[in-house]
Amino acid sequence: MLDLAYIPLLSKDRDEHFPLIIAGGPTPFNPAPVADFFDAMVIGDGEEVILEICDLALKVKEAKGRREDLLNLLSQLEGVYVPSLHSGDKKIHKRIVSDLNQASYPTCPIVPYMKVVHDRLSVEIARGCKRGCRFCAAGYIHRPYRERSPEVIQEIIKTSLRQTGYEEFSLLSLSAGDYSCIGPLLSTLMDRFESKKVAASFPSLRIESVVDIWRNR
Repeated sequence: MLDLAYIPLLSKDRDEHFPLIIAGGPTPFNPAPVADFFDAMVIGDGEEVILEICDLALKVKEAKGRREDLLNLLSQLEGVYVPSLHSGDKKIHKRIVSDLNQASYPTCPIVPYMKVVHDRLSVEIARGCKRGCRFCAAGYIHRPYRERSPEVIQEIIKTSLRQTGYEEFSLLSLSAGDYSCIGPLLSTLMDRFESKKVAASFPSLRIESVVDIWRNR
């Protein structure tokens, strides 16, 4: 993408004429191998910090500030790592959205024209995992375990289905079967959407959680 946009690959080769290249997601938890490519990296949850980054970018632009001014401000945000300004003794603490019910969630996702593999509405019901399997990076990266309330999930699904026209929704988390209200939630959703021919699906499930879901339903 950078090549097609005629943007230099390395951060040190980009000046005022180029946008800042910022990374997020799982990769920044081990930033050293890719640090030379990015101007800044967000470590942890992005819902809150992305708004703070945008606010700072607007303020610097209005003040006719320079690239370095924005990078200096970004380096002061919790969870933001700026490789060019980072000193070895400073620790970066990951950003954590403590209450998923208060975090904004997109209820009007883009619907592709073409047929895609996961052609359905995806709704995150929980973040993190209770299991703590030693081999699973995602289980550690997304700690602590947090859940959305059944009421918020139902409202997200209702609004998103109306906006997109999807005929299937998926309840997503690292271990959806561990969601504390999964049985009652699934029953409520099926009763609500069965007449509209809207299907419910899950990602991969642990076999014992499948048994628990059936019993609780």
